[in-house]
Amino acid sequence: MNITLVKDGEKKTYSQFFVSARFMRKALELRKEMNLNNLSLEDVDTAINFTIEVFDKQFTFDEVYDGIEYDNLIPIIFDGVFMNILQGRKQEVVGEEGNEKKEV
Repeated sequence: MNITLVKDGEKKTYSQFFVSARFMRKALELRKEMNLNNLSLEDVDTAINFTIEVFDKQFTFDEVYDGIEYDNLIPIIFDGVFMNILQGRKQEVVGEEGNEKKEV
């Protein structure tokens, strides 16, 4: 799983190659607490903190808010990280050569 943030004017991609089943359990717990059809500020903050945990604290809360464009926050955090884990989907990543693909 990857997430790309802008830091100091440059894009930086963070990777997490192993997501334990414990994170799926935690995501299921969080989903019960959240109204995914009408997200509150607390829901978004909780999902960001969850994402930071999934990525082993490679980045901070502020780096997420400062490093993602406003219209990409929900798609990246909820559709990309949160829902991929809830649905047990692995994200395909295209290698730099553009030919090889691997699941992460």
